Amino acid sequence: MNVKAIALGAVILLSACGGAEAASITTAAAPTTLKATTTTVAPTTTVAALSVTSVVDGDTLDLSDGTIIRLIGIDTPERGQCGYGDATAVMAGLVTGFDITLQPGARDDVDRYGRLLRYVEANGIDVNLAMIESGRAIARYDGRDGYGEHPRQAAYVAADEATPSLNECVVPLAAPAPSTPATTTAPSTAVHSPRAKRTGAVEGLRYSAAADRSRKACGVRSGLVPGVAVG
Repeated sequence: MNVKAIALGAVILLSACGGAEAASITTAAAPTTLKATTTTVAPTTTVAALSVTSVVDGDTLDLSDGTIIRLIGIDTPERGQCGYGDATAVMAGLVTGFDITLQPGARDDVDRYGRLLRYVEANGIDVNLAMIESGRAIARYDGRDGYGEHPRQAAYVAADEATPSLNECVVPLAAPAPSTPATTTAPSTAVHSPRAKRTGAVEGLRYSAAADRSRKACGVRSGLVPGVAVG
């Protein structure tokens, strides 16, 4: 009797262990498959390590990658206008020999000529602002004249108001017409001297004396009616 009870208990115990093992197998969580995630980084709008190949004028540049840049918020004289040469020279001094960086900020990315609208920085300087402060550019093409306000507009307008323009035309005064030289009377070449006067007088006396002798030879007295003989 005891042997059967012990055997029955062993069977029950083994069944319990097997069920627990089966339960542990069936309830095991399936492995999780992880999907690789791709992070998309927004492209930067700053272009670095570019150089200027040509300064078109005080607000337009040709870059080493072929891009033409029109500086945001400023305006300088065009070719043939007063101040063009000086404005172009100031711009050349600010950007030549330096790598430049570009920053967007205008309402439109390009202008109607296809030029890229950008702030230009060179050697740590805001070139757009520096042009205004030099007196060779004015603040323009912004929210005041229909082109949309840009982030640096207030600073540019303030600089413009504080800086007198150096691009005014200086019209030279007309040179006075040369005056007509006064007419001078040429000095007389006649010789006036006491000796000349005496010579003339002597010559006159000689002529009178000769004429008188001629009349006497003809029997005519000086002062009488000619042709009447003197008795």
